[in-house]
Formats: sequence, structure tokens, C-alpha cells
Amino acid sequence: VDNSLCPSHLAVWEGDTIHVKPTAEAVIALAQIKVSGVLLVAPTASSLEARRKDFLRKMKEVISMSKEQRATSQSIASSLDQVKQEALQLRSQICEELVMVE
Repeated sequence: VDNSLCPSHLAVWEGDTIHVKPTAEAVIALAQIKVSGVLLVAPTASSLEARRKDFLRKMKEVISMSKEQRATSQSIASSLDQVKQEALQLRSQICEELVMVE
């Protein structure tokens, strides 16, 4: 079972951390990477704004915001929350079934 998918396990890195100093060639190559879009997902609609600001603050000059898209009404936001909750329940059920199979 992939423990990162099961809710009883936190997604925390427990391995060794290796600090790598990139070569000049790697820095140049990384500087030329272009991304056409980024999707920021928050656990709740109410936390999205704070997470967006934090993300942009940490990314500083690397990313510029060109277009934001959010649920246009509370009913859509509520429906999305319901879909998210159902997906999390399904994930939990799948994890339980996998554990029983093992």
C-alpha cells in the first residue's frame, strides 16, 4: 500500500536530506525552464487566499500572476467541497480494502 495515500499516515519526509550545490551549467539550464501554468489547490475555499499570498511571497519574482480562477458562486464552491470530501472518503475506503488484501 502506498502509505502517502492513506489518511492515517502523514505526508512527512522521513528520509535523509542531501544538500546539492548545482553546477553553473545546471543553474543556467534551470533558469531557462518555462512553465505555462500552475494550479494551486487549497483544502478549503476559505484558506485559498492566504495560501495564494504565501505561495506568491515564497516564489517572489519567479512567477507572475496572469489569471486567477475561483468558484463563481457559493453553490459551486459547496459542490466542489462535497466532491472533495467524497474523493477523500473513497481514498480511505480503497486504503482499507488494500490493507485487508495484504
